[in-house]
Amino acid sequence: MAPKNVLVVYPYLQHYRLGVFRAMDSSSKVTYTFVSALEGRGIKALGADSVANHVETQTLKIGPFSWQKGLISLLLRGNYDVVIIFAEIPAVSTWVGSILARARRKPVLFWTTGWHRPESGFKRVFRNSFYRLSNELLLYGNIGKNIGKQMNFPSQRMTVIGNSVEASISNGKTERDWQPNFEPSTFVVGAVIRLIPEKGLDLLIRAVAELAKRDTSISISVLIVGEGPERERLLELARELNVDLSMPGALYGSKALKSVYESLDATVVPGAIGLTAIQSMSHGVPVVSHDSIYTQGPEWESIKPGVTGELFREGDLNGLVDAIHRIAVLSEEDLEILSRRCRDEVTNNWSANAQADKIERAILSHFPDA
Repeated sequence: MAPKNVLVVYPYLQHYRLGVFRAMDSSSKVTYTFVSALEGRGIKALGADSVANHVETQTLKIGPFSWQKGLISLLLRGNYDVVIIFAEIPAVSTWVGSILARARRKPVLFWTTGWHRPESGFKRVFRNSFYRLSNELLLYGNIGKNIGKQMNFPSQRMTVIGNSVEASISNGKTERDWQPNFEPSTFVVGAVIRLIPEKGLDLLIRAVAELAKRDTSISISVLIVGEGPERERLLELARELNVDLSMPGALYGSKALKSVYESLDATVVPGAIGLTAIQSMSHGVPVVSHDSIYTQGPEWESIKPGVTGELFREGDLNGLVDAIHRIAVLSEEDLEILSRRCRDEVTNNWSANAQADKIERAILSHFPDA
């Protein structure tokens, strides 16, 4: 059987998806052509040479809406078997392009988070109408699929492919080494994350201050890697509460990130966690976050209490203190078991290879001869 030709339409290629894009390119059964602009929207974008086949387009913004210039003509004249589209409702070209592709009897697959929470009324009807433009949804997690079932979206048209994170090697301007400066006996918690209010990092600092008072036998420090508007507020709060806080700024290089995760004993994000959970577990570092399903990203599913991390009730300071303490008092042997389970969770469910394999299976399922 000849390889299937598949267009993968993205507004731009996010740097943290490099791993899955490369894994997709390694397929012998599918030939992918990536269609995107080369400039990101606040997130570093990959260049055209990051994938085997690339067609450049431009994304035009019209208020809250967008139009991917050149996509429609490509869909009308292109020699392809399947179209995969990173599905965003405000992208008008996605609506039009999906209809045209299906009119040509080409399967359309939407790569999307899906539903974050149950919806009703017009919002429910509108989202369902958008998703029904596709033949199949490629969803990040089981939560999105379960909510989709509640919204009466056909179960057989939803496939969970997971998510993965493997960033590109940054250029010399942003790449820099970072070396830890913690005592070996110090229990280090923190995160590699954007410093925005939604992450609830102030609660982390308050929890560390409370834990230090509760259990004086634990020496604990906080390491937060990233940039954002919350930086100065977090530094000031740490000074007020006498919490040892290190904030080296944004680090992108694999060498620096390896040093960060070798220093961290637990990643703690009191707010929405997202891909930070997967990146942390891929380095064998357990994750702590809150337990509210509908305010979390799909990657939250990777956190299994007592297996790959801990959960606490959203906004509950004492609950967060208890969750961190449960990991802090583990023996070296138990910590090693926890670390191994984290790596296994990523390998089995959240790796680039696992994600690419599930995407390939979804594509080939539309061709009985495959």
